[in-house]
Amino acid sequence: MLHYVLAMSKSFSASYYTLIDVMEKKHFWYTERSHVIAQLLSRMIPKRKGKTFLEIGCGTGILLPIIESLGFRVTGMDINFEALKYARMKSHASLIRSSLFTYKKKQTFDVIGMFDVFEHQTDDQKFLSLCNRLLKPNGYVCMSVPSHMWLWSQIDTLSGHVRRYELTDLKNKLNKEGFTVIFSNHWNVFLFPLYVVWRIQFFLVHKKFSMKRYLQAPYPPINELCKYILHKECSLFFSISFPFGSSLFVVARKNR
Repeated sequence: MLHYVLAMSKSFSASYYTLIDVMEKKHFWYTERSHVIAQLLSRMIPKRKGKTFLEIGCGTGILLPIIESLGFRVTGMDINFEALKYARMKSHASLIRSSLFTYKKKQTFDVIGMFDVFEHQTDDQKFLSLCNRLLKPNGYVCMSVPSHMWLWSQIDTLSGHVRRYELTDLKNKLNKEGFTVIFSNHWNVFLFPLYVVWRIQFFLVHKKFSMKRYLQAPYPPINELCKYILHKECSLFFSISFPFGSSLFVVARKNR
């Protein structure tokens, strides 16, 4: 019945949320993704103080206090009750247990964020259409997605992904729904060769997929090194257009 299903809702049992909550605070991918999202919003969204922000698929709420600290009035939306219990402990954001497809309120927002959510949508075009309706005139949509369909593997399937994206395809989908892309770039570039090797070896070494193993952080020295490398990459993220990377970030503005 529901078109909108997050990977957390579909693929994760309630027992994973404690692990997810811990990993989001120390795993290099989560911490540096949070850093680049904060930089992205502070650079691309002018006059943020008091603007309304809806994060669709807020999960356990790792980004909510970061978005609040930038001056936004934040609302988090997620379909999963277990995830929202953790989110409620992290910020003062209003929380909505709903999917975008079943959300009926007429409230509109200045900015909509969806970070590693869009790739889970069966009908991603309709998803963008609904985002457009929830945005005020000249509002913004900010998103991150996994990139490059040639990287598709069992990890994507079991994580609840429907697809990975190329930049041209994503821009076309946004343009079709009345958005103009004002910023885009690939992320996790410096670690990209290691990322490809890691995905391959994950199944060579671990014959059976384990979500618990997949969510674990690397050994602390490796984790800190990866964190340092991605932090350095962020200093170039807004000045160099990277042609590849494991993720893709896009900011688009509603045309009217």
